[in-house]
Amino acid sequence: MTENNAETQQPDMGRRSWWITAGSLLGGLVVAWIFRVSTERRDVGRSRVLTVNLSEFPTQAGGVRTLAGGTVYVRAEARSDGSVHHVVRSLSCTHARCPLHIDGERIVCRCHGGVFDLSGKPVSGPPQRPLEVCDTETDGDVCYIRLPS
Repeated sequence: MTENNAETQQPDMGRRSWWITAGSLLGGLVVAWIFRVSTERRDVGRSRVLTVNLSEFPTQAGGVRTLAGGTVYVRAEARSDGSVHHVVRSLSCTHARCPLHIDGERIVCRCHGGVFDLSGKPVSGPPQRPLEVCDTETDGDVCYIRLPS
């Protein structure tokens, strides 16, 4: 009778079996997390396009537009030939990606005191690089803006 009980009992999980099981579970969680993050980025990439009417921005004036995922500064600048060129910059600090705010004739980062001029060049503080220029596509009066990732 004791032989029969010994045959039906499961052996104890040894240290090696425990590590194999734990490693498999952890590996599965990592793969699931990577898949989730990669699909979120794809969705965000599609939704990070902003549409603006360029007539809303008179020459030498700018405006701020916000959408899910970021804020941009659109500025109409006159060229030497008399045409108007619209420049769109991300309002995310090039130092630590903090949000920026327009303060009169300058763009300010409240996180670390960085200051940019309205053309996006760093004036003071930690930022060394100018504000990122967004990719745009114009169709008549409509401008499609893609935020930098």
